[in-house]
Amino acid sequence: AVVILEPTTREVLAIVGGVEPHRGSYNRAVSARRPVGSTVKPFVFAAALGAGALTVSSDMHDVQYQYVNPWTGSVWEPKNWYPDHIGTLPLRDAMARSVNMAAVEATFTVGVDRVATLIEAVSPVAPIRHEPAIALGAFERTPLELANAYAVFAAHGRVRPISVQKHSPLPAGRGSDLSRPERRERGREINASPPSEISNLKSTMEEEQVLDATLVREVDQLLREPIEHPQGTARSLKRLGLGLRGKTGTTDQAHDAWFVGYTSELLVAVWVGYDQPASLRGPTREESGGTLAVPIAHDVFAAARVLRGLTPEPHPDTHEEEVAP
Repeated sequence: AVVILEPTTREVLAIVGGVEPHRGSYNRAVSARRPVGSTVKPFVFAAALGAGALTVSSDMHDVQYQYVNPWTGSVWEPKNWYPDHIGTLPLRDAMARSVNMAAVEATFTVGVDRVATLIEAVSPVAPIRHEPAIALGAFERTPLELANAYAVFAAHGRVRPISVQKHSPLPAGRGSDLSRPERRERGREINASPPSEISNLKSTMEEEQVLDATLVREVDQLLREPIEHPQGTARSLKRLGLGLRGKTGTTDQAHDAWFVGYTSELLVAVWVGYDQPASLRGPTREESGGTLAVPIAHDVFAAARVLRGLTPEPHPDTHEEEVAP
């Protein structure tokens, strides 16, 4: 599923609800709520930054954590995507490399309730359980809902409902009309829903400022790291030269692969998975948001750079490229 919207106005520009329309009209972008995985990390760190418990220059600690529920005695031992622990590392690196233990540390530092409350503020579509596992995205949103939540960072901290405007076809000579319900790409049918198909979506969400502008700028800095950092999980997007900000996500057992990224002009959310949750892992490699969702987002942003004339948003490169010895 893919959602493309204008982050300031929340105008939905395009939605793709699946790749096999002959199986039905189920639109996963609008209707499929799935665990958000590591795409939650910007919201977790935002809660800690807003509480003054962290700064963008803070050090985090990639060590093993254990939580024992005081009422049930059940034990929660979160894991990283990789088997080992790094130890102490900067928050920027933790965001770039999607270090789970850093998000767990931030959640334990400021408290589960503060993190959950911030998530519910930026995504007021459904309550979430106030439990430690929210640090790793153990709650559900549709791709459209998650896109709207990320748009808060791109829109200076403001929440607002999605908007569906009358679609205008692309000018002649600038590519195919992407509003066509079905088209072929790379030999597969793409079930692409024009904005009119979601115009009946209703929202009680009110437009309001939910995050401080200074806090949003700090999170925006951190969201550059997965793309700009030499070890970032979405570093392949750097070559587009658009100054993208974004975050990958992969859920437990690789059942869901996510990427949400944006510039000030365009936001793209991508989800890959099965309707009946099953692992996306292949026989010879570990699949993730970085390997499955990021390439799709790359194609969308590359096309948008041409079709919509996206303006690059460069910034000083604070990372030195790694050089092989």
